[in-house]
Amino acid sequence: MTLLDTSSDRRITARLDLDAKGTLAPHGIGGHARRPLESLTVRFEEIKESA
Repeated sequence: MTLLDTSSDRRITARLDLDAKGTLAPHGIGGHARRPLESLTVRFEEIKESA
C-alpha cells in the first residue's frame, strides 16, 4: 500500500461525509479521530496535486 492509496482516501472521505450528515449518530467520529482523518484527506490532496 502506498501513501497515496485511493481506496483509503475514499474510505476516509466517506466516513467524514457520513459523520457530517449525522448518520454515525449518536456518537459519530470523535474529535480525536476526526482531526487526523481530516489531516490525511488534506495531505492526500496535496500529494495528488504535486504528482
